[in-house]
Amino acid sequence: MITILQINYFIELVKNMNFSKTAEILYISQPALSKQISNLEKELGFLLFDRSGKNIKLSAEGKLIYDFFIESRDEYKKIVNKIIQSNGNDITKLNIAFLSGWDISRYIAEADELLAEEHSDIMIHLESGDFNDLSSKLNDGSVDIVLSLPNNFDNTKNINLKHLTDIQRFIVYSKSNHLNNKNNLSISDFKNEDFFIFIDSLERTSLEILLDIYNCLGFEPKIIQVSNIESMMLNVEAGRGVAIFDEWHRVINNNMLKVIDIGSEHKVFAGWRKDNKNVAIKLFLDKFIYVINNKK
Repeated sequence: MITILQINYFIELVKNMNFSKTAEILYISQPALSKQISNLEKELGFLLFDRSGKNIKLSAEGKLIYDFFIESRDEYKKIVNKIIQSNGNDITKLNIAFLSGWDISRYIAEADELLAEEHSDIMIHLESGDFNDLSSKLNDGSVDIVLSLPNNFDNTKNINLKHLTDIQRFIVYSKSNHLNNKNNLSISDFKNEDFFIFIDSLERTSLEILLDIYNCLGFEPKIIQVSNIESMMLNVEAGRGVAIFDEWHRVINNNMLKVIDIGSEHKVFAGWRKDNKNVAIKLFLDKFIYVINNKK
């Protein structure tokens, strides 16, 4: 069955005519994009691209189906907008917020697609933020669901929590790092590296984070504290040191970086206010859990 997700990926790929660039724009891996396009071609029964040369180009069939998809998608959007404008009260809105840097839009998109097959009246709005932002939005009710680490919910009251999954953690380092050329690299090889960390005031105390890192690595790392996660990424990309990120963070898919598994996991939870009666919360979470479990 052809999915809306496959069509959107195909249209974006036609815009860029480059798998790597398109995957980066969509925040997915290149193999994942290639698989979706291949599945679409199998469903259609013909090739969409000519891959014989150095650069890909649309096949004759691909050009025809691209024009059809664009026209159909535009018409679909017009119809949906008319329905929303004429009958807005029948649309259930679901506001979801998650940690900045997490590359989970593709999971949410797939869950939304599954949800739409049964409940076309649910509209999802996404936003991201740091621990402070997420805690504040959850407390004031400006978002329906927060997807985050368990510590994010320590200072929130009257909250329902649901464990979603566990995600792996990695040491992330630049290909320009001197350790990149070392054979059989292990965690202990990083004991002389600078570890960049960001400590959010609502996450954990400095001592808790340092103890956690020590337990994961088996040695006391050289810590450099920075003001935000973006600064962590910039320093790692520049080859000035290393950092620990989980598998959902978009930095994991950066082609200029490499990772090594540290054998530790984060628990991921969904949190929502107990007085929030939005019926779409449970419906979405059921689909989201199904999607992420099938990605493992």
